[in-house]
Amino acid sequence: MFWKTQKPIYLDHAAATPVASEVVDAMRPFLQESFGNPGALHSFGRVAMDAISAARKDVAAVFGTQPERIIFTNGGTESINLAMLGAVRAGDKNHVITTAVEHKAVLSCVKRLRSEGCTVDVLDVNEYGQVDVQAIMAAITKDTALISVMYANNEIGSVNQIAKIGKALLAFEKEHGHKPLFHVDACQAPAFLPLKVEALHVDLMSINGGKVYGPKGIGALFVRKGVKLEAVIVGGDQEFGFRAGTENVAAIVGLATALTRVDKRRETESVRQQELNDWLTQELAKEIPNIAFNGDPEYRLPNNVSVTVRGVSAEALLYHLDEKGIVMASGSACTSSSIGASHVLTAIGLSNEQAKSTLRITFGESTTQKDLQFVVRQMKDRVEFLREHQPYVVT
Repeated sequence: MFWKTQKPIYLDHAAATPVASEVVDAMRPFLQESFGNPGALHSFGRVAMDAISAARKDVAAVFGTQPERIIFTNGGTESINLAMLGAVRAGDKNHVITTAVEHKAVLSCVKRLRSEGCTVDVLDVNEYGQVDVQAIMAAITKDTALISVMYANNEIGSVNQIAKIGKALLAFEKEHGHKPLFHVDACQAPAFLPLKVEALHVDLMSINGGKVYGPKGIGALFVRKGVKLEAVIVGGDQEFGFRAGTENVAAIVGLATALTRVDKRRETESVRQQELNDWLTQELAKEIPNIAFNGDPEYRLPNNVSVTVRGVSAEALLYHLDEKGIVMASGSACTSSSIGASHVLTAIGLSNEQAKSTLRITFGESTTQKDLQFVVRQMKDRVEFLREHQPYVVT
């Protein structure tokens, strides 16, 4: 990749983050020196298994739970699959509740469960993409096995009231003697939101290393004691029998290092990136007419700006900005290559045309106000050009 102007400004951290240097350093020994199979009985295997055990303790500490409650997976999608498919298949109930703005991994699991005979309630959200707690409680039936709600939306940044949902479910259990399992997709949360599972009252929670300055291809699932799961990947008895296959030791070490690292930086980075967010939204609103911002204006991720630029194709604008060394997205990385409008944006009330005029700007640890000043100038220039020369009709 070569840009004609300057060092690229990367603003797609919701899709993928660079691997932090500390994480690379922690992983390196397990790629070239201590490369043994953790299942082997010799010293190489023992070193590898000890590294996994230490990493499990570190992840558990961030979650505020015991190490045996953490299962390593190959990413957020597999973690979600194991939580949803594994929990429902292991039980005797066949009703699932989720929301209209979940990640495609959740919605695909819902589709699979439907094909297996489950009934599903996909709840509407408000204009900010958040689900109402009472709507969840009203949807529960005697056959409800699982509720899955994302912590923070990957496209528009809105945060759901996870702890409030968890408390409502505990009250339901106290009254009825049982409750559905509560799964949370927390893949976008670790750098900015608390993850203590007891405070959130979750039964299952998924995270992804590629969103927290760790390696791609690694994730984790918290499983509360007593929750039954059916393995989705079968073979050996790795990960307490829930996830077969030789463990990726280097990636597991990398995930634990990365998660611990962002946990320590959460408060300072949240404040810093919120200041960037406030500045950028004010400047864009001042410099570019006829735009609108999406998501909750307050209860949201500090690094996420979702902006609809009316009269402009987001795809065309992205190409123009990429030529200037500015990298951002039009939606989730898992859906942005598809032709249709984002299901998240249409769920909050945008038309298909408006959704296709929407950009997602997500900051990271390296983002500066100087970067964003350049972004505002280039966006203003490119939007004016596109509106004049390539008008895009928006309803």
